[in-house]
Amino acid sequence: MKKYVIAKTGEEVKFGDIVATICERFTSFGSIKSYEEVTLTPVNIGTFIENGVIKVVGEEKEPKESNLGYYINIAAKKLKCTKEELIDWLEKMNKICPKAVFDFLLHIIAIEYYKKDLKAFGEAKAYYSLKPKDGEVGKVNITSAYIPLFKSKEDAEEARKLLKDQLDLMYGKQKSY
Repeated sequence: MKKYVIAKTGEEVKFGDIVATICERFTSFGSIKSYEEVTLTPVNIGTFIENGVIKVVGEEKEPKESNLGYYINIAAKKLKCTKEELIDWLEKMNKICPKAVFDFLLHIIAIEYYKKDLKAFGEAKAYYSLKPKDGEVGKVNITSAYIPLFKSKEDAEEARKLLKDQLDLMYGKQKSY
């Protein structure tokens, strides 16, 4: 199981906690250091890990597809922007409307699952998605407009696990996945 700790102190942090950082910004007047408090979210944790502010403890090595960062990289390539620009945009959107960030990420994941096995997707007898009301996996009518579909309940459950932290922010703590 993943645990996140502050690199300098070893103190455990969780999503929703406020992390204080010192940021250095470069302006035409020179560099300015500022103190900022940021709420830790699934979207911005990657930036903190890359900058060495937060460490991951007890993480098992997982395949690329079971990491949300993999799908963020794919989305950044499709949008022709850098990963950092997309993460910045997702952080800002997460403050305004966490549901929009959830929907965006769920669509990217669903498209990638669809690309993996096009033929099996077309031959599926039932389609599944995450219900917007509570984030639970459920069977969906194929005529539903513009919702991310998965060919099996297992695929939808995997997507739900990838977005677990975002679901927790939106709906409170969920039952075990």
